[in-house]
Amino acid sequence: MMLILQRLPRRPRDRHLAATVKVRLLKHARLQITAPSVEVKAGVVLLRGRVRTRRQRLLAAGVVVSVPGVLGVFNELKVESDVRHVVGRSESIRSSDEA
Repeated sequence: MMLILQRLPRRPRDRHLAATVKVRLLKHARLQITAPSVEVKAGVVLLRGRVRTRRQRLLAAGVVVSVPGVLGVFNELKVESDVRHVVGRSESIRSSDEA
């Protein structure tokens, strides 16, 4: 995904678009994003951070594409419950290996 974004030219309004997207995400009543990161190149948004649920991940992408000027979105938001599950599983595997 990053290779595609790196080849796209950066437009002067991309910085303004990134700020607009971030404000919309942070002000949305049903959306809670931790450490949001928004990068824009040629109108394509790369979205990173953490959300609590998969529904919020989808909602965030919907908010982004609704911003005028956004041509596409790469949604790299991580769902916290998925991250905890993977971490918990790796810890239990490590524990069983040590036994």
